[in-house]
Amino acid sequence: MRTKVVLSIGGLCAISFFAGLVAASDPRLDQAVENITKAIALVEASEPGTNPEDPKFEKHRLKTVKHLCEAAEVISKMKGQPFVVSEDDPCFEFTLQ
Repeated sequence: MRTKVVLSIGGLCAISFFAGLVAASDPRLDQAVENITKAIALVEASEPGTNPEDPKFEKHRLKTVKHLCEAAEVISKMKGQPFVVSEDDPCFEFTLQ
């Protein structure tokens, strides 16, 4: 009797663990990554407004891209997937390759 109880508790723990992994692959996370990719493209294409010589603009632009890349990396960790970027990806310079 005790063996059955122990095995059933172990089985329930395993099932709940894998159910948690399945729940973590929410389609809204995929949509969030798509939106981050669009945001990075928009920031990369942006131009300084009234003062093209403004050194702060480039600094803030890079900082924004860095934060967006960090957000994409966190979402990929939430989904249980490795964060892989190619050399032509804007996030490549902000990741340790």
